This record gives sequence, structure tokens and C-alpha cells, in this order.
Amino acid sequence: MKTYTLNHSEKGVISYTDRRRYLWVSSIFCPLIPLLFVYLFLQSGNELILAIPLLIGYVLFPLLDWLIGSDTNNPSEETVPMLEEDKYYRVLTYITIAMHFIILLSCAWVVGTQLLSPTMIFVMAIIAGGDSGVGINTGHELGRKDTKLEKWLTKIVLAVPAYAHFSIEHNKGYHKYPHQRIRRALGWVNLSGPLLSEKWLERQSRNL
Repeated sequence: MKTYTLNHSEKGVISYTDRRRYLWVSSIFCPLIPLLFVYLFLQSGNELILAIPLLIGYVLFPLLDWLIGSDTNNPSEETVPMLEEDKYYRVLTYITIAMHFIILLSCAWVVGTQLLSPTMIFVMAIIAGGDSGVGINTGHELGRKDTKLEKWLTKIVLAVPAYAHFSIEHNKGYHKYPHQRIRRALGWVNLSGPLLSEKWLERQSRNL
């Protein structure tokens, strides 16, 4: 655990204790769950083992989420800047980027080199796609930072789901132009690809 404390001019002493500080390390290992079952598949030859990560992701994790309930131990807005300055959280995020690439390449390797049924190839595509989707969340958080390194890492991790233009629509569109009309339209713009999205945002910025 670690406690962050500050003296606020209006609210007085504000503190936040991250009781799960060292549990955040699991964010590195969770994306690697499919690797365990790839190894077990290679040892046993039973391709059904490759589907277990789907059961973990769509059955076990939701069940645990329901049993554990909501986490009310959230930092206040005032203490958030202190957490952002803590390199511990940033390093975990950086390492997670590599994990997304490892899973994508591992799934591609299994499909490309092992004799799998069409159903299991489809399952591996879902597993790889699901992990790539988590990469969008990683890119979303990194894209909101101000450093050049994190802006660059955003584009790197968004390459995993082939969605690098998310940094254009979301970070340069959704967050930059809070107007509701633009936010609704961005949902359609996402389908047009990075070139049309950038052109559309450029026109909208001139109209505001």
C-alpha cells in the first residue's frame, strides 16, 4: 500500500491510499494467459485447451467481477496528479504494451504452424482480437498523456488492433472538441479510415 497526501487550499488535507498497489502487477500477466494454454496445447496436442482462455475471459472473470463487486477505493480528482507522477504505474503500462504484441504474434504463430481445425482457428482469432481490443484501452490511456514518449507509445500499441487512427478520432477529436454533435458523428467517422477522419476533423475545427 501507498498513501498520497496533499494540503488543499479549500478542502484541507486530502489523502488516498492505494490498497491494491501491488495487485496492479497482474495487468502485465493477464494478457499473457493465452500463452499458458498455448504451452499446454503444444505439450498435449489437444487443441481444445486453446479455447480455455475464452472461458476465463467470458465466464470466470465476469463471475469474479460479480462476486467481488464494485471497487469504491478510488482516488479523488485532487490526488490524481500525484498518481500520474508515480513512475510505478507508468512502467506497468509500458510493459503491458509488449504483452499485447507477444500475444498477437503467438496466436499468429500457432495458427500458422500448427494443424488446427477451422473452429479452433476461429477461436484463436477471437482470443487475439480480444487481447488486441484491450490494447485500445492501453492506447486510450497513454494518448491522454502529454509526453512525446507516451504519444509515440500510443501509436505503437494501437498498431496491434490496426487502429492507429484512434489517436486522431478520439484524442484529437472527442477530447479536443467536446461539442455533442461532433462526438456523435465521430462514431460514423471511425468507419471511414484515418484519411477521411482527419479531413473531417479539420473541417469541424474550422467551423467551431
